[in-house]
Amino acid sequence: MNQTFEMDDDLRPEYNFTQLPVVARGQGRKKSTLNVQLDPDVAAVFPDYSFPMKRSSSLIPTFDSMLLPTIQALQVLGGSGTTEEIYEKVAQLLDLPDEVLNTPHGSTSQSEVEYRLGWSRTYLKKYGLLQNSERGVWSLISTSINIDSLDAKEIVKIVREADKSKIAQPAQSLKPFSSNLAVTRKRLTDLLEAEETDDYGILQPSQSAFKLAIQFVVEAYELMGDNFPKASVSTDEKGGIRLTWSKLEVESEVRLICPGSKDQPVYLYHELGDNYAVEHEVTSSILMQWLEWLNRA
Repeated sequence: MNQTFEMDDDLRPEYNFTQLPVVARGQGRKKSTLNVQLDPDVAAVFPDYSFPMKRSSSLIPTFDSMLLPTIQALQVLGGSGTTEEIYEKVAQLLDLPDEVLNTPHGSTSQSEVEYRLGWSRTYLKKYGLLQNSERGVWSLISTSINIDSLDAKEIVKIVREADKSKIAQPAQSLKPFSSNLAVTRKRLTDLLEAEETDDYGILQPSQSAFKLAIQFVVEAYELMGDNFPKASVSTDEKGGIRLTWSKLEVESEVRLICPGSKDQPVYLYHELGDNYAVEHEVTSSILMQWLEWLNRA
């Protein structure tokens, strides 16, 4: 005989547990995981020694967050340092605790911070701010780089876009390092050392102008390889950058103007004798075409 039971007390309806759904158990039960991140001061109370490793993984700085500290570390070190010296100085600047520094990278003997810092150096090298003249030793292109003029996110963006162009044109990526590229990047970086202003206007380039200039130079080199010519560089009174390639013997010139303001467009000026013109739609491919024209002039 089926019996019907009714609640015969003064409990509220929400406490009527007879309406709760049945939870599946056994092999057919759907598994789920709930990850809870405790604040460091709360986590310190718990004696579970497996927990600090999980917690420290979320505290490890990302490679892009160590881009600018890497430059700062090398500046403190006098412009150059070994991989170990850079690691120690960055750890000091970021005040990283031992639990973070001792977190291994997978099953390797390298720590996770060391691994990510290696990517930081690689991105800075590709961006044109670092060089390694010998194995394990890194140096700044310029010891007076203004950290405030750099943006880590933009560095990552420009390097990744340049790498994409390598994938699209694998044959070009095999071309050797061009000294003309190194000279041009060094000249651009030197602009960051200039005084911010003088009586005639702005001397130091704006952050947006510097990023554009580096991007165009790197991408044009990826397209041209050793045919990429070195440029002279200067700033204008509004923080823009002028890159000039010229051939005095035939009175020809190509000039790329990267404006100091993001609201203004990039344009390219080219001249041969008394004939000149301005290109208002400028890409790295168009810059390459006019630089090749200059090489043939």
